[in-house]
Amino acid sequence: MINVLMADDHPILREGIKQLFNWAGDIVASGEASNGKQVIEQLTQSKYDILLMDMSMPPPNGVDLINIITAKMLELPILVLSMYNDPQIAKMAIQAGAHGYVSKDSNPEVLLTAIRKVASGGSYICPSLAYSIGQEDN
Repeated sequence: MINVLMADDHPILREGIKQLFNWAGDIVASGEASNGKQVIEQLTQSKYDILLMDMSMPPPNGVDLINIITAKMLELPILVLSMYNDPQIAKMAIQAGAHGYVSKDSNPEVLLTAIRKVASGGSYICPSLAYSIGQEDN
């Protein structure tokens, strides 16, 4: 079972993702946070296999939160789930230490694939962004 700490400031989104996890069967939301401060508190209280986080939550958020977490807990894989379908934002998140990036307009199966891959030590960027990031690097 993959134990996920979900961090998003929208309760309805967290509930929907929990339903998706129930359907998947091998992923469970073991903790929830609605802001960066709660993420840090949760990470000091419990062990998770992966952090699934939004880029924009009450502070600390986004790249700042990724930097704080990677400085304190290098072994925790971070997957960003964001409404920002922007290659530059995805690239900033990856450079800060996130192991993956999925936009919220992706198919639910993409999110499940990304969680499994990142939790097992890999990395994942949703295909549309991966292509765009690759084009920026050329």
